[in-house]
Amino acid sequence: MRHFTFGLLAATIFVISACEKSPSDPADNLEYSVFETWWDTDVDSDNDGYYQYKELNFDVDVSSGSELVTVKVYYRVSGTTTYSLYTTTPEFEITDYSYEDAKWVAIGAPNTELAHGTYDFMIKVFRGTSTTVKAEYGPDDDSTLGQVGIESSAEDTPSVIYSIYNAWWTNEVDNDADYYYQYARLNFDADVSSGTHTVYAKIGYKSSSSSVYTEYYTTPEFDITESATSDEQWVSIGSPNLELSHGLYDFRIELFPAGSLTAVVTADAEDDGDLSSEAFEFAAEDGESTETYTVYNAWWTDAVDNDSDGYTWGRNLNMDIDCSDGTHDIYVRLLYKTSASGSYTEYFTTGVFSITDYSTGDAIWIAVGSPNAELSNSTYDFKIEVYKSGGSTVMVMADPDEDSDLNDIAFEYVIEDGALDQSFTVYNSWWTDSVDSDFDGYDRYAKLTSDIDVASGIYPVSLKIWYKLATSTTYTTYYTTPAYKISNSSEADEIWVAIGSPNTELSHNAYDFKVEVFVPHNSGVLASSDKNSDSDLGSQPFEYSSED
Repeated sequence: MRHFTFGLLAATIFVISACEKSPSDPADNLEYSVFETWWDTDVDSDNDGYYQYKELNFDVDVSSGSELVTVKVYYRVSGTTTYSLYTTTPEFEITDYSYEDAKWVAIGAPNTELAHGTYDFMIKVFRGTSTTVKAEYGPDDDSTLGQVGIESSAEDTPSVIYSIYNAWWTNEVDNDADYYYQYARLNFDADVSSGTHTVYAKIGYKSSSSSVYTEYYTTPEFDITESATSDEQWVSIGSPNLELSHGLYDFRIELFPAGSLTAVVTADAEDDGDLSSEAFEFAAEDGESTETYTVYNAWWTDAVDNDSDGYTWGRNLNMDIDCSDGTHDIYVRLLYKTSASGSYTEYFTTGVFSITDYSTGDAIWIAVGSPNAELSNSTYDFKIEVYKSGGSTVMVMADPDEDSDLNDIAFEYVIEDGALDQSFTVYNSWWTDSVDSDFDGYDRYAKLTSDIDVASGIYPVSLKIWYKLATSTTYTTYYTTPAYKISNSSEADEIWVAIGSPNTELSHNAYDFKVEVFVPHNSGVLASSDKNSDSDLGSQPFEYSSED
C-alpha cells in the first residue's frame, strides 16, 4: 500500500514539474507602455485655436529587447464616453526604452478630417497584428490628449478683410477737346488684410441721373497680395468694350473671391469721387483725332555672329515710337521679306503697350531669331506698323525707305552659324526647392537645374528632360524647354525645370533622369547627362502631392 501511495505521489510530483517547464512565449511576460505623447506641426490658419492639422507623436516602450507593434488611435468628442477608431499604424519596431523609435500620426488630411469641436484621443498598443491590447494611454494619463480643438480645412479659412484702396482714370482719348472721352482706362487697386488671394471684379455703370447700375465688364481672375500696388488692374471703358453715348456716368467696382458669387467689397460713386459723373461719348461723337504718330528711330542690338561671316542667328530690333500729345495704348506688327522679294510677311505682333509724347523711356524691342522664328541664310528687309489698341488702321509705319536700319539685314540659322562645329556639355545638374510635407524622403516637387556650356560663342539651346523608374531601362520624355541662350561656360545661363505640379506629378517611387541638349533646326543630341555621368540624376524619390 505504501509503495502504491508513493507511486501516486511521485506521479503527482512529476505532473506538477512538467507544467512548470512546459514551453511558453517569453514575449507574454514583456511589459509594454506608452512613455510619452506630444503634438507638433500644428496648422491653424484662422488662429481660432482649432486646428485643421496636427501630428500626434508617441513613444512606445517594451521592457526588454525589440518587438514589432501596431498602434491604434481612437477619438471621441470631449464630454462623450465612446471612442471611435481613427487610424491604425503599420507594424513598426520598438526597442527597450529607446526614444529613437517614436512615431507620429497625422490628425487631419490626408487622414479623416474632423468637424469643428474639441476631441479626446486614446492610444492603444498591440503586439504585432494581435488583437490583445498591451497598453493604452489617454486623457487620464496625459491631459494633452484631452479637449484638443480640431476643425476641417474648409472651416479653417482665415478671416480676411478686402478693400478697394483707390480708383483712378488714365489714357483718356478726347479728340474734339470737349472733355467727353470716347475712351479711358479705369484703374483700381484692391487690397486684402493678409496673404495672397485670387479674386475677380465686376464693373458696373449707370447714368449719373439714374439709381440702377448695369454690369459693364467682368475681369478674369487675378491675385491680390495685402497692400501691394503691383497687383493693380485696369478696364477699358470704350472700344474695344462697350462705347457709351454722350453723357455723365457713375461707376461701381465689386470684388469677389474666386469661385464666389458674393461680393466682399464694393466701391461706387458715393465712396470715391473718381467713380462719379465721368463724361463719355461715342467715338463717332468725338470728331477726328488730331494726334500724330511717328517711328522716331529703329536700331539693332545684341547681334550674335559666332562664325564672323556677317550673318547673325539672332539680334534685337529696338524701336522708339512717339505721339504728338498725351499717353496712348498701341501695338506693333513687325513684317519681313528677303531683300530680293516684293511682298512682306508678318513676323511678330506685340502686346499692347503705352507710349507718352516724345519720351525715349517707352522704347521696346523684338527678338529676331531664336527664340522667335529663325531666318535662313539671306538678307532681309523689315517693316514696322503701328496700331492703336483695339484698332486695325495703321497709324504710322517705317520701312527701309524711311530707315536704312531696316534694310538688308543679314541672318542665318544657328546651325549655319557654326553650332554643329561646337562642343556642348551638360556641366552640372542639381536639385533645389524640394517640397516634402510629410518628411518621408519623397518629394512632391523639386527644381531640376542644369548648367549647359559650349566651347565658345553664344547659342540658343533647348533641353529635353527624360525620366524612368530607377528599376526600369526605358526613359519617357518629361519636358522640353523653350530655346534660351547659353554663353561659353557662363554660370549665369543656368535653367531649371519643375518636376511635379504644375508639370506631371510622379507617383511614389524612385526615378532616374536624363538631360539632352539640342539647338534649333537640328534634331541631333549635342550633349547629354544621366545617372552614369551625374549621380544627382539617379534614384530621386518623388510622390504625388496627394501622397505627401
